[in-house]
Amino acid sequence: MPIIFSMNHEDGYFIAQYKGAISDEALLDEWKSYLNRFDSIQGINQLADLSDADLSGLTVSGIQALSDYFNLISRETNFTSMKIAIYAPEALSFGLSRMYEALTDDIGQAIEVFKDRKEAIRWLKQANISASS
Repeated sequence: MPIIFSMNHEDGYFIAQYKGAISDEALLDEWKSYLNRFDSIQGINQLADLSDADLSGLTVSGIQALSDYFNLISRETNFTSMKIAIYAPEALSFGLSRMYEALTDDIGQAIEVFKDRKEAIRWLKQANISASS
C-alpha cells in the first residue's frame, strides 16, 4: 500500500504517509479508494508526509490527474476549507509538491510545502486558514 492514511486525534489532523515507489496510477487509485469511503469531505487538515516515498515514477500527467480529481471532488461534494502541509524533504518531492500546489490553488485548500517536518506541523496546527496562504 503506497499511501497509509491515519488520524492524529490529539492534534486533529490526518496523515497521508507515502511509502516506497509511487506511480501515477497508484497515486490516483489510493486517493480515490480512500475518499470513496465518505459521503462528504469534511475540512480536516492533513499532513502529507513524503519522506519515505520514491516519487521518481510520477509524471506531470499524474500530478495533473490528481489535481483534476480533487477539483472534481471539491465541486461535487460538501468540500469545506482545509489546510494541507506537505512535508517534502527531497528535491524531487518538493518540486512535484509545488507543482501540485499551483494546480490546486482554487479548490478551497490552503497548501504549503515544507522541507522541515516540525515547521509543517506548526503551520498545520495554526488555528485559521488565511485566503493568502
